Amino acid sequence: GLSTGGAGYGDPLDRTAEAVEKDLTDGTISEWSARHIYGVVLDEQTGRLDAAATDELRAQVMRDRIARGRPYEEFEAEWSQQRPPEEIMGLFGSWPDGAVVTPLMRP
Repeated sequence: GLSTGGAGYGDPLDRTAEAVEKDLTDGTISEWSARHIYGVVLDEQTGRLDAAATDELRAQVMRDRIARGRPYEEFEAEWSQQRPPEEIMGLFGSWPDGAVVTPLMRP
């Protein structure tokens, strides 16, 4: 079969900057992905890995993640109040258990 890849495994910031640079050179990823997904900075003059700038960007991304974080209980209280939009509930079923409300096929 044909596969176009998957979502990957693990934190993109854990991928070595050198491996990301190779992916970029091979055309596997874009410059945007290198910077915004993997936190890898390229030297504007050479187009090669800027290790110091990469370390700083990755450290900033981690600081930003920590700043956005909140206790699990707070997250769960908000998350548990969410539900899908009403216009798709007929396809989903009852909330939150997903029991069939409108059969999609009739006998």
